[in-house]
Amino acid sequence: MKLGPTPQNTWDVTPAEVSLIRPVLLPRPASIPAKPQNILLDIARTGLVVVDMQNDFCSKGGWFAEKGADVSVPHRIVPALQKLLVAFRAASAPVFWLNWGNRPDNADLPPSLLHAGKPRGTGPGYGDMLPSGRGPVLVRGSHGAAVIDTLKAEPSDIFVDKTRFDGFIDNEFEHSTKSQHHDAGFHRGQYRSVRICHADPRKLSRL
Repeated sequence: MKLGPTPQNTWDVTPAEVSLIRPVLLPRPASIPAKPQNILLDIARTGLVVVDMQNDFCSKGGWFAEKGADVSVPHRIVPALQKLLVAFRAASAPVFWLNWGNRPDNADLPPSLLHAGKPRGTGPGYGDMLPSGRGPVLVRGSHGAAVIDTLKAEPSDIFVDKTRFDGFIDNEFEHSTKSQHHDAGFHRGQYRSVRICHADPRKLSRL
């Protein structure tokens, strides 16, 4: 019997033996045009990371829209993201959705983050209902925390909730990438450009 979260990260277990030898991943080189130098990476160890493309950040009637933010800005990258999603899935590379998702009682948010969401102590913040009746803001499973309609998630995609501005620590993202044996990722999301990142066992550091 094979035990493991993915085919490339398994133990082979029989009544007589446990084999800790994992399958060998053959390199799948891909060249990416970039400045000042092109980048050669291994698609077998690469995933697409989509960050914060959620209704409360990006949609009319969402939290940021009610704050007065121009929510048309993140939609400018949607066509490029749609192409990336198709390309990564066609290459059997994983797609990670790194989304904000706090508890309904805000028990996972420290005062510093609650203050960032409600700097003057008034108006809706994390976990609150909006004047329009939508909400609660960015609570896991809510409409506001869901991915925008123009980007389609697949059942095989990996969803990771974060409760801080830095989405690469203090959540399941590191464990998910390590279990998949992926050590590089395309990082794209709200108000961000494309980045190629490298993950080590302690952190994700941008190249």
